[in-house]
Amino acid sequence: MAESKILADRVKPKTVDEYIALFSPEDQAVLEQIRSALREALPDSEEVISYNQPLVKQNGTVMFYAVFAKHYSLFVPAIDAVMAEFGEELSAFKVQKATIRLPKGKPLPLELIKRMAVFVAKRNQHLAKAQS
Repeated sequence: MAESKILADRVKPKTVDEYIALFSPEDQAVLEQIRSALREALPDSEEVISYNQPLVKQNGTVMFYAVFAKHYSLFVPAIDAVMAEFGEELSAFKVQKATIRLPKGKPLPLELIKRMAVFVAKRNQHLAKAQS
């Protein structure tokens, strides 16, 4: 069973800091790298806990991130648009449904994560304007 799921069943974090504190120092460092990249890319974004995982929101949902036993996951609801834009770069990773798996022990694609976050936030803004 996935580490994140096991912890979420036992502990319900209320903040991203509480979520990150649940994990090993190595995983904490990686989660902080992802968090910092997202904050840098989207300084006006909001971070919350949803489904017991960190969620970045700007003009709607941008991206969840989480740690599991063998990988880190990015959950991107706008995966079809993200794959159309970044599919070649994402081909190095396992992408299943709306989840991008980043294997532990490999360098994080932080610049790609930033670009995807900006892309999704801009897409969210465009969709919100189109609906109003």
